[in-house]
Amino acid sequence: MPGLEAGISVTVGVVALLVAGLLHFVGGRVWPRITVLLIVVGMMSIVGTPVGQLLRRWAGTADGWLSGVLTSWLGTAVTGLIGLTVAIIVGLDVWKKHIGTRTLGCAAALPVAGATIPGPAGAVVMGVCGALAGVVGGGGQWMFGG
Repeated sequence: MPGLEAGISVTVGVVALLVAGLLHFVGGRVWPRITVLLIVVGMMSIVGTPVGQLLRRWAGTADGWLSGVLTSWLGTAVTGLIGLTVAIIVGLDVWKKHIGTRTLGCAAALPVAGATIPGPAGAVVMGVCGALAGVVGGGGQWMFGG
């Protein structure tokens, strides 16, 4: 991603995270599903930056450690458990309309931890995250006449 486009992407992501924080902490927790959406979109824009690379490396290290522990206990490899757990928590909490601070934390971790999920499940999780970012980005572009 060229420098200008990356800078714009990160700026939009930070604005999305700020708006989500304001909606949750100052706005009396209005529109909780929109707040989750804004957090996922905000983190998706940060994943492509050097900070995102560091976060992905940490998530990969944690997933590798957990996989190693579970492999020694169970005798079989279990990868992507952190990302899968985060995805399930976000999905169930949004579906059941039980959105709290745990959901928002998991929504922030989803674009980073979701990349550790192998196979089609990981492709679906990251595809949904990318689609959400595309819809919000397209809406923002439309609003500003782009």
